[in-house]
Amino acid sequence: MKLLKANDDLVDLPFFEANKSFNDNDPLLEEFPEQSKQLINEGFAILDLVHSDEIFETINKKIDEKIFKGNPKLNPKYYHYNDNPRVIEAWRDIKEIVDLARDKKVLRFLNLVYKKKPIPFSTINFIKSTEQPLHSDYMHFSSKPERFLTGVWFALEDIHIDSGPLQVIPKSHRLPITTLEELSHKIPKNTKQLKENYTEYEEHVRNVVKKNKLSSKKVTIKKNQCLIWSANLLHGGTPIVNQSLTRKSLVVHYHYDGCTYYNPGFSKLSEGIIAERRIEEITY
Repeated sequence: MKLLKANDDLVDLPFFEANKSFNDNDPLLEEFPEQSKQLINEGFAILDLVHSDEIFETINKKIDEKIFKGNPKLNPKYYHYNDNPRVIEAWRDIKEIVDLARDKKVLRFLNLVYKKKPIPFSTINFIKSTEQPLHSDYMHFSSKPERFLTGVWFALEDIHIDSGPLQVIPKSHRLPITTLEELSHKIPKNTKQLKENYTEYEEHVRNVVKKNKLSSKKVTIKKNQCLIWSANLLHGGTPIVNQSLTRKSLVVHYHYDGCTYYNPGFSKLSEGIIAERRIEEITY
């Protein structure tokens, strides 16, 4: 992790983050009229995809094999909120995950929205709901210029309302970005301090939602659909009502070409420190 001096001149937000409409002749409006409006206004959108059932069956089978027979790479324990595993970076040996991460329709939509080439760089596979409190992915993956990050949640089966579906907070993408400075945190020296910082951040998010009287929305997308959300949109896993239900799904995070990427949990912009992060593009 390399420390850089922050450059305050890089304040070029994505177009849709700084504007509430696109030009009438923008191809985005012709190809994705409803999704573009929803992303601008609500901070998220749903796309219908076209894949055979086989790709979802194959991913689910291979992830099950990783969990029950192999030694899968998991999210750190301090980011777990129940016993359900979260398998990370399985794209490295499951080609079908790469197929979804590089879905042409998703890449086309992101390219038109952000006016930059999208770069898929991180995957997480879920078997059941994480039950994770509300948070913004931007607290994990930041960029200069700011907000060039997108999360995409692919349903690998139909998501049931009782399985602990993802919840989103519409319009929360336009909230100010939360930083270590705002929380009066120091750069953590170990994982214990990192967890303490993050727990305080989660409490901060709850207070922000309450203060701004924002409401939540449960998302029950179906297999062959994906939910796309902008960098700062608050979201999280809801409680599992029926423990017999799975919530098999995949999250892919995308940065964009021509940016500097950094870890906000170890950065302090007021002191000119950016913990630069190198990303590896998901590809075949």
